[in-house]
Amino acid sequence: MRKLLNNPIGWLIAIGGVLALFIISNAIVAPISNARLDLTEEKLHTLSNGTRNMLSKLKKPVTLNFYFSKKLGTSAPSFGSYAKRVRDMLREMELSAQGKIIINEEDPVAFSETEDQAVEAGLQGAPFDQSGDQVYFGLQAQSGEESQVIPFFQTQRENFLEYDLARMIHSVDNAKKPIVAVYTGRPLFGDMRRMMAGMPTQAFRIVPELRKRFQINHMFSMRDLPDEKPDVLMVVHPLKLEQDEKYELDQYLLHGGKAILIVDPFNETAAGTPAPQGRQPVFNSVVNVKDFLDRWGIEISDKVIAADRSIARMVNAGTASQILPVPFVTWLGVEGNLMSRDDPVTSELRRLNIQSAGIIKINKTDNIKVEPIIQTTSDSQEIEAKTHKGRINVEEMAAKFKPSGKPMILAARVSGTYNTLFPDGPPKPDDIKADEKDTQKDEKPKAEVKPKTVEEIRKAAKEAAEEKAANAKRMESHLNVSKAPFNILLVSDADMLEDHFWVQVRQFLGQNVLVPTSNNGDFIINAVDHFTGNSDLISLRSRGTTQRPFTKVEELRRDSEIKYRKVEQSLALKLKETEKKLSTLRDKQSDKSKKLASDKKEEIEAEIRAALDELLNTRKELRNVRLKLNEDIEQLELWVRFANIGLMPILVGCFALGLGVFRTRRRRVRAQED
Repeated sequence: MRKLLNNPIGWLIAIGGVLALFIISNAIVAPISNARLDLTEEKLHTLSNGTRNMLSKLKKPVTLNFYFSKKLGTSAPSFGSYAKRVRDMLREMELSAQGKIIINEEDPVAFSETEDQAVEAGLQGAPFDQSGDQVYFGLQAQSGEESQVIPFFQTQRENFLEYDLARMIHSVDNAKKPIVAVYTGRPLFGDMRRMMAGMPTQAFRIVPELRKRFQINHMFSMRDLPDEKPDVLMVVHPLKLEQDEKYELDQYLLHGGKAILIVDPFNETAAGTPAPQGRQPVFNSVVNVKDFLDRWGIEISDKVIAADRSIARMVNAGTASQILPVPFVTWLGVEGNLMSRDDPVTSELRRLNIQSAGIIKINKTDNIKVEPIIQTTSDSQEIEAKTHKGRINVEEMAAKFKPSGKPMILAARVSGTYNTLFPDGPPKPDDIKADEKDTQKDEKPKAEVKPKTVEEIRKAAKEAAEEKAANAKRMESHLNVSKAPFNILLVSDADMLEDHFWVQVRQFLGQNVLVPTSNNGDFIINAVDHFTGNSDLISLRSRGTTQRPFTKVEELRRDSEIKYRKVEQSLALKLKETEKKLSTLRDKQSDKSKKLASDKKEEIEAEIRAALDELLNTRKELRNVRLKLNEDIEQLELWVRFANIGLMPILVGCFALGLGVFRTRRRRVRAQED
């Protein structure tokens, strides 16, 4: 080798060999230059199969204009790294779309034409310095005349990046949105009274989220259902349905309709909220669809609600200064395998927050299939709904909890065929107004007003003929038996759609940013996506959430609650009795209207001193019990810290030390052998 390098020709051969090795290695590495190792639990940096499927089905090219100010990345490295992730994700989508996605990246420098284009597209600038220059970090998607924009990428939604991008691409590629008709007894679309008075009102956050993907039509009556012709019907905590309204729902389902039916035996948040069109608020909506549930072999009692100690959410039953964590056994945090992993609607969800839910019971019925998709653990109990009217005693409810040992169904998929609720055809006007006649039967009948002119007679005759023709047409389309199987997602809790149960609103650059704390919104959107035939985005939506509970810590907290709660309650009761006794004795001592003998005074003072000692001892015992409630959790936290900070370095050090000892001995053995 040395002889070869001493020769000029040898040097040329060596240099040529290195060049050849460099070219060959580049040829091998080039095809995998974009390969990455994603070590995140939810594979947040890897395109999911749902995204790949959606991209493979693109009908027309989609142009993505990515605007990012380089000086933003330089001055704020966190935005620079986020922009790199956005860029990488867009690149992955471009490769998967096989030429259907075109990416343009621009740096909108201040006062440039590019900045004008960014502003015109709908991007929002952020002030950079005192000069007034703006920086940009957003995306515009265009396909034909359709356009959507992310004004500014918020770091709070980084976990949802793939979904936000995929939803945007899918929306511009599908100009016609599926129609979803919504009938509700809750102010999902805002307070109707305030709206009619011209006052501002706020819709539930789920509504604008649904409108990003679907055409949402608000129905004020089920009578409008035939005209809407929706792809999916969404019924949320319905008001009382008249006979003709029930008929329209019945016929929709008999024709193979798809519906999301959300009912509630006791809707806690309905208190104090006016119903649409000034009607009375509905606390119990189960009774309004009972005819249908009975026909399908389903029972949801309006007398009881579901409670579960194992998945109860913790609340503060004390004060702001003296926190007393207690499990609210009817406020549930449903996680993991309590949601079906075989159903596309719930397979990717991590957590649902549910409150005072009904209990779905199944009575086997021919041609009807009921599949549970959400349920409690076996550490559950039926609790009377009337306990939630008025002030709820959370501590007492937890103390009296007795598990049934059986899980309870909270949501189910219902499908199949059935016989109509109206075998005689559409309800007659007399049937529809029967209730009105009952209320007016004691009133004096009014004289019939007859048409006086020929014109009025002709108009009345025309209206009667039109009504007769309409009834005949309805009778032609009337079904007594299902024409096609219906599909329903039945949910026994309407409180879950309330904003505070699943989303937090944060301010960013003057805009509201929605940050999900649970997957309640995803659950509803998944269901609509599935029923409209689009399941590609379901696996994306639920990949990130800001809430990451420590399951072991929560388990220890619940065990501690059960172990010490009874002791704490007995001590608290003893403390109240002692305080009451002490107050009585002090009243006797300070009563100047009575002249007490000296021995009597001494007796009262001795009782007061004894009561004070008992009070102090009880407080001490109570304080020790409350400290023990967190003792196991604090020990676990110490072990976790030790494992992360100290244990691993110790193990590495021990391994290195052992390896060093092994090598030293090995060298000594070799030296002795030599």
